[in-house]
Amino acid sequence: MNLPIRTAIIGAGVQGIAHAQQLALMPNVELVAVADISIDRAGELCAAHGGVAYADYTEMLAASSPELVLVVVPTFCHRPAVVAALEAGAHVLCEKPVALNADEARQMYQAAHDAERLLTFGFNMRFLDSVAAIKQAIDAGELGRIHHVRAWVAEKEFAGYGAFNTKAESGGGILSWCGVHILDVAMWLMAYPQPLQVMGSCYNRSLENPAIKETSAGHLDVIEVEDLVAGHILLADNKSLSIENAVSVDHPKDDLGVHVFGTHGTARFSVDSCRIGDGDRADIAAWDWPRSQGEEVRQFIRAIRDGAAMPVAEEEAIMNQAIVDAFYRSAEAGKSAL
Repeated sequence: MNLPIRTAIIGAGVQGIAHAQQLALMPNVELVAVADISIDRAGELCAAHGGVAYADYTEMLAASSPELVLVVVPTFCHRPAVVAALEAGAHVLCEKPVALNADEARQMYQAAHDAERLLTFGFNMRFLDSVAAIKQAIDAGELGRIHHVRAWVAEKEFAGYGAFNTKAESGGGILSWCGVHILDVAMWLMAYPQPLQVMGSCYNRSLENPAIKETSAGHLDVIEVEDLVAGHILLADNKSLSIENAVSVDHPKDDLGVHVFGTHGTARFSVDSCRIGDGDRADIAAWDWPRSQGEEVRQFIRAIRDGAAMPVAEEEAIMNQAIVDAFYRSAEAGKSAL
C-alpha cells in the first residue's frame, strides 16, 4: 500500500489556507511543512493542519524532503520557488497565473524535465461540477461543433493585496489574477485550439474613479494594472473566443462564467447557475469551490502515483500564458498580436 504523499506548502496566505483545508480531507496526504515569509502565519497553518513551520522555503525543502509541493505565492515568486522545489526532488503544483510571461513558464517546465518531476498549474475551475458537465456534453456531441465561447469575469472590488496591484509583482491586473481561470475554462472546453490572433484592450479606470481603490482590506494607494479588459481571440479550426473581465464597483457580487455556442446547442455556467441545451441543470452545483481545488490536487496525486492524466498539460499552461502575453502586447500597441 502506498504511504501518504509527503506534502509541503510554500505560501500561507488565503490560498495556502484553502489548500491546507482541502489536504486535510485527503487520507493519502500528510502535510509535513509550510513555509512563509511570516513564520507566525506559517505556524498558525501548521497548528491547524500539521507540519513544521519555516520562514525560508529553501530550508524547508532541504529539511522536510517533500514528494509534493504546492506553490501558493505571488506571481513574481513562482519561477524561483517552483524551480527550487523541482530541484529538491518534489513534484509541484503551482497556483495560477502561470508566470510573469511565457518565457518563465517554459523555463519552469524545462526545470521539471531536467529534474524528471511533474509540474502543473492551478486552473481548478475545470473541476467545477458545472464545467465538467458542459465538457461531458460537448465531448458527447450534444452541442454539435463548437464555434465560439464568451468568457467573462465581474469582480465587485479590486484584490486587496499589494502583489496583485503592481505590474512587476503580478504581471497584470484582473486578466492575470482572475481572468486566466475563465480563459482556461473556455480554451479547455474547445480542446485548446491554436491561437491565431489576439486583439485586446486594457483600461485602468482607477485613475479616473478613486472608488475602485476601495476594497474590503482598505484603501489601495497604488494600482498600476488594468481593472477592465475586453478582447477577441481568433483560433484555429474556425473557432473564436471573446473575453471580458472587469472590476465593477456597482456589481452586487462577484460573478464569472462562460457561454458556449455550438452548431446544435449552447451551454453556459455562472456562479449561480448551469444550463446545457434547453434545460437548467439545478441538479448541478454551479459553484463548488474550494472542492474543485481539492479535486485538482487529487488528480495530480493520481498522476504522480499512478500515471494518470495530468490535471493541466504543459502545452495548455504555456499557451494560456502566451495568450495573456499577447493580450497585453495588443493592448499596448493598439493592434492585434500573437
